[in-house]
Amino acid sequence: MPWDAIHHEVSFSRWMFDKPHPAATAMTKGQRQRRIDLVLVKTEDFLAAQLPATAPGFQFEAFIEFGYLSDYWKVPGAQVFGGDPVKGRNKVEADVEKVGVNLASGACRFGYVVVFEECDWGFEETFAADAETEHAGCRVRFIRSHEPARGS
Repeated sequence: MPWDAIHHEVSFSRWMFDKPHPAATAMTKGQRQRRIDLVLVKTEDFLAAQLPATAPGFQFEAFIEFGYLSDYWKVPGAQVFGGDPVKGRNKVEADVEKVGVNLASGACRFGYVVVFEECDWGFEETFAADAETEHAGCRVRFIRSHEPARGS
């Protein structure tokens, strides 16, 4: 992928997709801000696009969300912030939902959530497969610096 096809922290606005395109109004249940961590788009597709796209046709190549789940909360004496590990799992689940909504609306061809996990945050063993099934093909990839516990 050439460097000029990679864009980070892309916020959606009406200059990209506008009604009646399904991506213009597609939102998560919580109406999360529509910003994607990393977007890939073929330069020739982007230059040829008539924006804002009002009909299906133009799509970004891929949307990628990242999650970094450190092991800070396992360090003796550490102060646990915001309800971790549940809060960390909720963040990843929300990213999966956001990418899934964008896949379902036709905003992108492929969608990934990449999770860097320094210790076991308690994801179910079937989390990645379930996400792909339930969220329009969103693929979840765990990059772990630990061995997952059996049954998780």
